[in-house]
Amino acid sequence: MNIFNKSITAFLATAIFVIPIGIRHSLAQEDSAAPKFTIGSKAPDLDIEFWISDNFGLLPHTTKIEKGNIYVIEFWATWCGPCIAAMPHISELQEKYSADNVQIISVSDEDLDTVTKFLERPVAGDPVGTTYEELTSNYSLTIDPDKSVFKDYFAAAQRTGIPCAFLIGKTGLVEWIGHPQQLDKPLEKVVSGEWDRDAFAVQFKKMEAENKRKAMLSQKLNRAMRGIGEQMRSGNPEKALQLIDDLIDDAQFKPMKKQLSMSRMGILISGNLDEAPRELEKFTNQNKNDAGALNSMAWGIYEKHEKRSDVSSGILKQAKKTAEAAVKADPNNGAILDTLAHFIYVVDGNLDKAIEVQQKAVANGGPQKEQLQTFLKQLKEEKKTGKKPKKSKQTFDF
Repeated sequence: MNIFNKSITAFLATAIFVIPIGIRHSLAQEDSAAPKFTIGSKAPDLDIEFWISDNFGLLPHTTKIEKGNIYVIEFWATWCGPCIAAMPHISELQEKYSADNVQIISVSDEDLDTVTKFLERPVAGDPVGTTYEELTSNYSLTIDPDKSVFKDYFAAAQRTGIPCAFLIGKTGLVEWIGHPQQLDKPLEKVVSGEWDRDAFAVQFKKMEAENKRKAMLSQKLNRAMRGIGEQMRSGNPEKALQLIDDLIDDAQFKPMKKQLSMSRMGILISGNLDEAPRELEKFTNQNKNDAGALNSMAWGIYEKHEKRSDVSSGILKQAKKTAEAAVKADPNNGAILDTLAHFIYVVDGNLDKAIEVQQKAVANGGPQKEQLQTFLKQLKEEKKTGKKPKKSKQTFDF
């Protein structure tokens, strides 16, 4: 039982570090060539099958992109949390610009039954029980199961994540592409006639190039980490270590050096490699003022010892020193004291000292006092009866 960073435990268990890539649409495809549909492109007309809401008949079921009007074509899905979170904001924008010939059209390519069932749900956190159907009633919520609009806009622009909005200006050209939560300023300027499309096109091109670079780097890293994971599962930690060292030496991954180094520690410890205690000592010295990192590392090793019981004595002894360094950096933190008490018990077998440290942990436990009290009771029970404490089962974020 302890409070620690779960990501540390994850890498100690699998020695894999993966960069999140966000929500991606199942039909989106990446293309090395620049998209033909982008800022300044003529917006295609719409062929939408189902119009679920239209502000009670005040908004047209648009098929032609009419000059003089402003449109926002936004792609969403019932399974997309950020899409749902953006709905109140979209509703507010439609209300704000209802007199300015602005029509917001949200498009899902799901089936009718899926969307209508979703709309029956109450809005998360709404105190009066407003449903999503009521929330979205003032703008155009639509369904396009044949994905024609998706192909003409989203796929043609080589987008990869939803929600994604396309802002169409009064001339029928694409003015802006991005997340609907960032739509306010572009929409305001397009409505007022102050928007500089050419300037944004330059900026957008740079952003797209940087995003593509990051995506390619992420793919390269994920492929490499999968290979490392395969080596670990095959019982080849030495080969996994060689692969992670290659990544650390790669200049492309310099900003990720700390994360990769943590993964490297996971390989050393999971593989019980000879250099693990020495590298752990180095990690401890390098992070002597970072109590959280030290505690997370130490507790992750303790958990691995509990699960497998084959962590070498050299690693456990150094992990105890890491726990001691964490206490030195933050001497009145209950979670950190708890980690040290566990190592005193495991490494030294010193019940009296472990109880003494755990009593201090409980005194400084704050909201986690009750959880920390459990281990103290187990230690006292062993001293009284000789019964060993149960293995820790609960974990919490540090």
